[in-house]
Amino acid sequence: MIKSMRKVYWVILILLLAGGLLAACGGGDQADDVVWTTYENGDMGFSIDMPVDWQVDDGDTSGLIVSLTHPTEDVGAIVFVLNRADLASFGAENAPDLLGLFVAQALSDKAAVQIVQEVQPATINGQVGATAVLQGELGGQTGLISFTAIEGENKVVILSTGDGTEGEFEALLGRLRDSISVD
Repeated sequence: MIKSMRKVYWVILILLLAGGLLAACGGGDQADDVVWTTYENGDMGFSIDMPVDWQVDDGDTSGLIVSLTHPTEDVGAIVFVLNRADLASFGAENAPDLLGLFVAQALSDKAAVQIVQEVQPATINGQVGATAVLQGELGGQTGLISFTAIEGENKVVILSTGDGTEGEFEALLGRLRDSISVD
């Protein structure tokens, strides 16, 4: 059961990446000029600031994934939630371990990506976490893909954002990453 559950998590992550949900292109990044709102998902146990005009898709049947997308540009983020108790089934003890496994999986899938920033411990909103950045082509999308993992009391949240615009959305996506909070 645990092995099949772990496989489902990996398949969901790889499908999301391969599906191009993390792509970013066109537009511009005026994070200071954007009107922000807070999206809260009590069932999944996290909140995150996002531009008020972005769309939320939390209709994933697994109850593990939320996507946030710009209404006209191909810019977005994916939030993937795991129960803390499931970390051991992945061979991880904490958020940095889990993020390291996700990065290793992306690299082992023979995707045309390289590591820009190795997994590094981070504190986000006072919570233990980690960040990593990959660059290259994944699922037909080219650019930077950032991963952030944050530990809550009972959950670990992985936030993945993409920037295929040579940094045009860097500040906006950075603010999004820095705002996430896990119950």
